Amino acid sequence: MKHPFLGAFTIAVLAVGGFGHRIIAEEPARESPAQAAVFVPFDFYPRHREELGLNEEQGREMQRIADGMRETASKFEAERAGRTKALQEVMSRNPVDVQRAMECFQAVLNAENELKALQFHGGLTMRNALSPEQFGKLQTLATKESTSRRVEVRAEFHERIQQLKREVHQRLGGEPPPEIIERIKQIEELAKEGRLGDAKNQLEQVLRRLRNPSGPADDSRVGGKPTNQ
Repeated sequence: MKHPFLGAFTIAVLAVGGFGHRIIAEEPARESPAQAAVFVPFDFYPRHREELGLNEEQGREMQRIADGMRETASKFEAERAGRTKALQEVMSRNPVDVQRAMECFQAVLNAENELKALQFHGGLTMRNALSPEQFGKLQTLATKESTSRRVEVRAEFHERIQQLKREVHQRLGGEPPPEIIERIKQIEELAKEGRLGDAKNQLEQVLRRLRNPSGPADDSRVGGKPTNQ
């Protein structure tokens, strides 16, 4: 049976939940204290309504929370889009005004943090609507879903790394240059360490470089600090 709060959930998830959920999904091995304490995205509740045993009153409460967040989420999303556009405009100039670029970049990060904070607050408020018994079910379901997602993410990454190897062979032919071989090894090491977000970013950079050799040089490094932090 469809519940009225599903529509409100959909809007909230599109506006807020996607960004935070990507971070959790892409780097499952790097658990923050908040994740270890069981935090789930908004869409978890309607997807597991039957398993959790949510009643009508809880459904209405979660709809109220989602409705209350919708306007704020839309505002933050618009701010992020505007700040991202400003950053892109600064980055399109040559030479780049480094100070201005960093200011715009920080503004984008601030907008994203506001979205994540809104998601975190709403998720905790929704969790507080559960009974102790339902929270126990939540822990079990969240652990099961997290494990399943880890398998999916690793399978997706494995397919992507195989695609990279195929493109290297097709575009370069014969034995790839040592630096390409070394970079692929470093990317695979990042994945083994559980740093899938960093590994995927590095993989995409190599693919872009292969497909556009005349583009701007990519001077990122794999072995040191994470490139996406």
